[in-house]
Amino acid sequence: MARRYYRRRKTNPIPQGVILTCLLLVALLLAVPQLGKSLDQSQLLVYVLAGIVVFFGIGLLWWIVRDYWRRRRALQIDDIDVMTGVEFEQYVGDILKTRGLHIEYTKASGDFGGDIVARKDHEKYCIQLKRYNHPVAQEAVREAIAAKAYYSCNRSMVVTNNTFTKAARELARVNHTTLIDRDKLVTWMVEFQEGRAKKEAN
Repeated sequence: MARRYYRRRKTNPIPQGVILTCLLLVALLLAVPQLGKSLDQSQLLVYVLAGIVVFFGIGLLWWIVRDYWRRRRALQIDDIDVMTGVEFEQYVGDILKTRGLHIEYTKASGDFGGDIVARKDHEKYCIQLKRYNHPVAQEAVREAIAAKAYYSCNRSMVVTNNTFTKAARELARVNHTTLIDRDKLVTWMVEFQEGRAKKEAN
């Protein structure tokens, strides 16, 4: 199976504004010795304090930029939208593994409404996956609920790259079925990519 969903996009992680600020700080630090010869102590103190403020400003900008590009580094949700059903199943399975679940894939056909059976502690989940280009209706939730009994699970879950209809959310609520929609999936994706990056760094 293609692993293109692990690639990182080539982007420039340092905006021009940050580079310019760094250059200005360097210029200021180089100028301080010369300023000290022509300024009194109070004026020099003002310049030093200004330099400190700029330094911490750069630190704050760096943190904001790092957080932004950390999210950009993760697989884009648009990449999920063009995956095949099998690729989506494998990718979600990999995410679940990193979240501490032991998984088993059901048969490609005749899965009785469950694509993945996952275990963690005393919980056994029957998970239905829906890679759709439209909101997921209550039928998918009904399938997950039915599959929960078939696979002897005590929890059911539906994961999608889209959203859920109001009826689907209501049915899931009364049957204690966990719904993972597009926004939640993006959060999982970011955490998954961060975990891979840490392992690669070690």
